Amino acid sequence: MILSTILAASALIATISAAPIETQGSKHVVYLSSCAPDDCPIGLCDPEDFNIVGAGYFRNGPPASSSASASALGRLSSVGSGRTWEGSKVTTRIGTDGAFTSNIARGANSLAKGEIAGDGELKPSGASSEPFVCFRDGVTKFKATYDYERYTCTAAYYCPSIDVGTAAQ
Repeated sequence: MILSTILAASALIATISAAPIETQGSKHVVYLSSCAPDDCPIGLCDPEDFNIVGAGYFRNGPPASSSASASALGRLSSVGSGRTWEGSKVTTRIGTDGAFTSNIARGANSLAKGEIAGDGELKPSGASSEPFVCFRDGVTKFKATYDYERYTCTAAYYCPSIDVGTAAQ
């Protein structure tokens, strides 16, 4: 009797662990980042002159590697313009996917990786907004294209969607 109970429990555990897990809700992720061009756009120059601050948008979840490309990149400003993510609400247009508004706390750039830094919201045209929560990152890298130029971006903040009511797209 004990042996049959153990075998039945083992079979149940094997079945449960082999079952695929389906993600519920949205897979959308935004990385608030600074991006450096892969090549100098005008030939011989200091590439830092062409760095930008932008929001990298991934429709299907976080990048699997540093060579993964963002679905879209919304440019906030040029580096050195004084624009940062911290201290106020900032809205960035992300291609045709909508406008992303972030609200990162002042001083959040001194938080440890993984600490909550603020929140965000993606507002597609004519659709209801999607909520996000933002965490300090500082290490994740990804590729992006903006105005036909290729960039390597480093995420300052990682913002996954917290919309569990939306089917994954």
